Amino acid sequence: MDHIWWTQMVKPGAFVRNLVDTLFDEQDVILQLPGAVPWYDTFLSEIENGLIGLGCQREVTFAEYDAALDPGEWLLNTFVKKEVRRTYRIGVSHASFLASLPELTLHNSVVWLQNITEKGMTGWLSFIRDYRKQLPKNLQGALFVLEYRGHLGHIATGKAKLISFRSEISSYDRYAFCTLIASGSRLNADVLPYLAELVSSVCVDDIELCAACIEREEQFARDPEACLREIAENERHSDGSEYSIEEPLAALDQLVWKSQIRFVFPLLEQYRMRFVQKHWKDISNMLPYTNQFNETFSVPEEVELGLLYAFTSQGAVQMSDNEEFSVLRKVKDMRNDLAHLRPVSYEDILFLLAR
Repeated sequence: MDHIWWTQMVKPGAFVRNLVDTLFDEQDVILQLPGAVPWYDTFLSEIENGLIGLGCQREVTFAEYDAALDPGEWLLNTFVKKEVRRTYRIGVSHASFLASLPELTLHNSVVWLQNITEKGMTGWLSFIRDYRKQLPKNLQGALFVLEYRGHLGHIATGKAKLISFRSEISSYDRYAFCTLIASGSRLNADVLPYLAELVSSVCVDDIELCAACIEREEQFARDPEACLREIAENERHSDGSEYSIEEPLAALDQLVWKSQIRFVFPLLEQYRMRFVQKHWKDISNMLPYTNQFNETFSVPEEVELGLLYAFTSQGAVQMSDNEEFSVLRKVKDMRNDLAHLRPVSYEDILFLLAR
């Protein structure tokens, strides 16, 4: 699943290439990521492999920044040997001291700082500006990736490039991913678009949760709530973090309903038009018809399911058998449920697909 997302999907792949190209062009990056980054280790590997593929000579160093230290002090402790650190004197800026040490591996590295806070971001950008000013002309200096999780407020980025996951990857990419991985399901092909639509809608921005739900196929389609709870209880993200299902559960009925409006409603309309075409003459004999809301129906194509059911109940439309009338009644009820913001059951969807 991880390689499908990061290498076969268009926008995620473009996101990786944008980041790789920016670093290869010797530009610092402010990287804005969501809380749950899909297959984070694979993402980092794709960045490293991309840089190697371009012939980049820099080594990428991934590190958790200790916010208790200012940026210069942290770099000093991380990249400078103890005996060299002893030569540092108070009064000299860390940026100046680091820039004066041409043999440091720091200067030929991409320093990827993970989970920086918004406050820490400002401090790092200030340090990077000072560090750049202090570098000798013959020293290229380190590149920095400042990784931030969540929504980042307005910030002066300086010469660093802001690359945002949410700006480059949309809900459509999530749906496309669900569609692609659902294609391997054992379910009937007719129901796969609904499974992809449902998972994409319910799982919000958690791509790994999408994959976990698609793997459960019909179990998720029948009972999304039970499936989400089972996943949250028994599984973890690839980085070991827990799945957060509070948000989708809080709006589950609405999310399921939205999925069904996109998938089920067109099926209801297709059934209605087939019914109208089959009983065109009987329906035409009842028109024009004005209902209690003073709406007038003049041609059969305009007649909604509720009115078709009323005509049939009155005997104005002749049914071939009782089953045809039962199907019309069930489809009419499904349409009414959706019109009143009530999701229909998975069994009802299968019933409709079989018509």
